[in-house]
Amino acid sequence: MIRINNVKILIPLVLFIGILVGAGYEYYSSGNFQVEMMKEVNINQLMALSSIILKNTAAFLLLGLTLIVGKWFIILFFLINGFNIGMFSVHLSIIEFIVLFLPHGIFEYVVFYYESKVFIIDLDGSPSKAWLFKRLGFIYLGLVLAALVEVFITPLIVQYVI
Repeated sequence: MIRINNVKILIPLVLFIGILVGAGYEYYSSGNFQVEMMKEVNINQLMALSSIILKNTAAFLLLGLTLIVGKWFIILFFLINGFNIGMFSVHLSIIEFIVLFLPHGIFEYVVFYYESKVFIIDLDGSPSKAWLFKRLGFIYLGLVLAALVEVFITPLIVQYVI
């Protein structure tokens, strides 16, 4: 059973396992090849921002299924996300991976981690629904911040570093 005390260890571990499995799967299923880093691409930043916010909203709501199906869904959520990160990471150098994932990924990971903790506390008996909705509002703002970083800051870092 997932308890609030186990979350600090369990979620990072599951994410890490997902990354390893995804990287291994991609490496062995596609062969060992290196994808060339994207060159300059003209993307409308507002369209990119709205697309990323939409994807983050979908993930936010998907993780919300925890309240319906139970705490085990948190494990599945982080395992699948880790798997996707791992599959993508195989095609990048370490520097490219750090530059592309860390700036916004830290925000997203912390926000989804916190959302998971809120759902665990709620399922174990939260203080009130107002408590839950206040925290979910804060969490959603964190996802918007992550999207802003992904659209406006990550490309600047990519231009500078890569």
